[in-house]
Amino acid sequence: GIPVLGFCYGQQIMAVTLGGTVGHTEKGEYGPATITRQGASRILDGTPDIQTVWMSHRDAVSRVPEGFTVTSTTDVCPVASMEDASRNLFATQFHPEVRHTPFGNELLSNFLFKICGLSPDWTMDSIIEDSIAAIRAQVGEDRVILGLSGGVDSSVVAALCAKAIGKQLTCVFV
Repeated sequence: GIPVLGFCYGQQIMAVTLGGTVGHTEKGEYGPATITRQGASRILDGTPDIQTVWMSHRDAVSRVPEGFTVTSTTDVCPVASMEDASRNLFATQFHPEVRHTPFGNELLSNFLFKICGLSPDWTMDSIIEDSIAAIRAQVGEDRVILGLSGGVDSSVVAALCAKAIGKQLTCVFV
């Protein structure tokens, strides 16, 4: 019941995992490609019936799993996108997350706000304050040991924890 959106290999793995098939296309698609919508689509809602997207594949879904419908195609790719709206499963062979897919942001917006029901009230300005508040609420009066590798991820976590809980934090270099 949790909405899922897969891109590129994510579409292929979704298809195979749920009973569809993936085959090798005669010709690869690398770079801009033109998709044509095939009927109604929750994920492509509000985008043009014919649009340019960014592809990067040689293999593609050749048969969708039971319950899925093909929502777009290209001259090379028989399943450029597919969905099983009743199970909230959506997938594209193309990459909506790149700037080379002009309507990619609309597709992502459809998924996040119309399908997942999220509210578009998050901002970069609030992430630090929200993270610090969440850490303080979870830790309470307890102490935290943090494995710090020096990489970006653990360093950011260490900085946030230090702001949130101060001397309750002990970092261990790993």
